[in-house]
Amino acid sequence: MKLKCSIRRDDACCIDLSPFVTEWYKISQMFGNIRNYLYLCIVKTIKYKKVNIINMAITEERLRQTFSEGGAQEIYQEVKASGDFLDFARQYAFSQDYRVARSSLWGLTKASKEELSQLQVIQNEFIDQAMQTDNSSVRRLSLNVVERLKMSEDDLRTDFLDFCFEHMLDVEEYPGIQSVCMKLAFRMCSFYPELMDELKRTLEAIEIDYYKPAVKCVRNRILNGRLK
Repeated sequence: MKLKCSIRRDDACCIDLSPFVTEWYKISQMFGNIRNYLYLCIVKTIKYKKVNIINMAITEERLRQTFSEGGAQEIYQEVKASGDFLDFARQYAFSQDYRVARSSLWGLTKASKEELSQLQVIQNEFIDQAMQTDNSSVRRLSLNVVERLKMSEDDLRTDFLDFCFEHMLDVEEYPGIQSVCMKLAFRMCSFYPELMDELKRTLEAIEIDYYKPAVKCVRNRILNGRLK
């Protein structure tokens, strides 16, 4: 493209600015091409290399400051957008900082069973955390994740079954933990008739008046055959 520009100073003199305009045009074109190239590189990186959204948006500090249902929902939505629930759980759900673990687990409880199925390979890690933590929120949320994962006869752990029996009967335990422990005990006992008989005898023998409505409801559903 040939550009020509002149400025008439008087009738006898004319300065031709075409070379300057042409050079300026070439430089602007060059920088424009560089800008477009960088833009395409970024787009390709995001599209083909799948930049980890978790690393960009979710940090330990943010998880420490998450105290609301809305905050937990936002965390879930961002993990869902990344599609990698397993990586998120491994990064944060087992943190030594209970606030980080609590908030990450809280976000995971918003996921569907299909989404949580990614966590099946670390089911035992959630069980271990529930049994070992001193924080009731981390325990309850870890148990909620375990309860929503598949469990087969081969997955049965006697130490975890004993733990569930102990905590479902402990009247000083939080009702949310008692209830989920009762559900998990039922699932594990369902693989063996003799264990199921023991569970039902135990539930029939407890002083039900000492338990909260949520716990009573789960107990009654088990004894009436309505819990599947």
